[in-house]
Amino acid sequence: MSLRSDKHTESIWALNALTVMLYDENVNPIGLSPELLCLVVEHFQASLSLVFPKLFALSEVKDSEEFSP
Repeated sequence: MSLRSDKHTESIWALNALTVMLYDENVNPIGLSPELLCLVVEHFQASLSLVFPKLFALSEVKDSEEFSP
């Protein structure tokens, strides 16, 4: 998925695509995909850790802490 890419432009494209999907009534609700929601939150946390490194320290996620539906 583009959000997991190391390339900045692919991440921007993925966020733009999610924004369009959010307002499209013909697309399934994003809430039906908990893995996608978890990935967006991880991306947001990583972005916050870059902007505010003292407040939002980026830590490694252990296997037991990963989302399981």
